Amino acid sequence: MTAFVDTDVIVRILAGDDPVKASRSAALFEAAERGEVQLNLTVMAVADAFFVMTSPRAYAGPRRENLELLRELIGWPGVIVENRRRLLEALSLMRSSRHLDFGDAYTAAAVLEEMKPTVYSYDHDFDRIDGITRLEP
Repeated sequence: MTAFVDTDVIVRILAGDDPVKASRSAALFEAAERGEVQLNLTVMAVADAFFVMTSPRAYAGPRRENLELLRELIGWPGVIVENRRRLLEALSLMRSSRHLDFGDAYTAAAVLEEMKPTVYSYDHDFDRIDGITRLEP
C-alpha cells in the first residue's frame, strides 16, 4: 500500500503532545520501515510541519532541533519524498542561516541544483548564499 502523510501526522511525531496519536503515527513510520506501507511526504507537508513546530503561536520549538528531526523523517526507510535532494539542501541552508525561511531556502536549493545561479528577489537573504546572484526586477 502507498499513501501520503499529512502535516498533522508529522507534527504528532515531532511534538509528542498527544501520546496516543504520537504512538500511532510512529507505528505508521515503523510499518514503512518494515516495508508494510510506503509513505509519501510532500514538500508542503514538511514545510507546514516546520512552521507549526517553530511558530511562536503553536509549539515554539527550537529551529535547529526541528530541522534535524525533519531530516531524520525524510531519510526514514520506506518514506518517499518528492525532490528529496532539494528538500535536504533547503533544510541544510536553513540550518546554516537563521534568517532564511523555508520558502526562500527551497528556492535557493532549486537555484543551486539547477545551476542557474540567478534569482530575482527583493529579499537580501539570498545575498548571503554562496553561488547565488540576486537581482531586483
